[in-house]
Amino acid sequence: MQPLSAFGDLEKRKTDCNNTFRGDALEGVNQTFSDKEESPFFRDVVDGERAQPAGMGQIAECFLQERIFCLYCLEFSEDLSKFVAPDPRVREFGDTAVIIVDPAVFLRRIFGELRLRYMDLFWAGAKRVDYLVDLTKLREYDEFTKHDSYSWQHEYRIALDLNNGLADMQAWKSMTEVCRMMFLKQGGRVSFHAERNPTTLEIGDIRDVCIAVATDDLIDLRLPLDDRLNHIAVPPPLIPARRPVVTTYRPVIIW
Repeated sequence: MQPLSAFGDLEKRKTDCNNTFRGDALEGVNQTFSDKEESPFFRDVVDGERAQPAGMGQIAECFLQERIFCLYCLEFSEDLSKFVAPDPRVREFGDTAVIIVDPAVFLRRIFGELRLRYMDLFWAGAKRVDYLVDLTKLREYDEFTKHDSYSWQHEYRIALDLNNGLADMQAWKSMTEVCRMMFLKQGGRVSFHAERNPTTLEIGDIRDVCIAVATDDLIDLRLPLDDRLNHIAVPPPLIPARRPVVTTYRPVIIW
């Protein structure tokens, strides 16, 4: 599981990516603002003499600290009695696709490993991503929301928060001195030992709940004759309650 910032922070993209960075610069957006709503967050950021921005929002640093695991959500059309062909752009993710034929068992293994490893010192959720981010409207979002330009990905996301309400060192270093003072004054806490590294979960052999196919075969719906494919169901959202945390924000402005 990779930190969300690995997909959303343009400053962290590899220098040899040759402008092929596949991430979403709006990952981690927790709120957007209408041009009719004044936001104190942007009062000192936007120059009053400039034209009104085309869109404004803010990215929550606590979201960027979370680890995520992303899957493509294969859809079944009841009207056509067959799966809906994935967008050809899924080839960008590799030449082989692994179809999880029993998502419920797969998720139980993941959450079971999380409980064994972290006990009650974690938060995790899983659901389909909503493609609703609009920088021209007043809305709030969670880490399961993206801009509609990414809707072809049909993403099902698993998010893992190991920070226990603490800001990690990368978040702390990104703050200005004024921001740090405000953060601490509001009750924010920092872990100077927390690193924003990938997390690997050991859930054992999953060949009993999956089928591997070539990506080209998946796109063309040349799927194997396996009865388990007839019983795939998208799991309901798994979003446990979580306590509020003090975090910092990054401004997003489109002119």
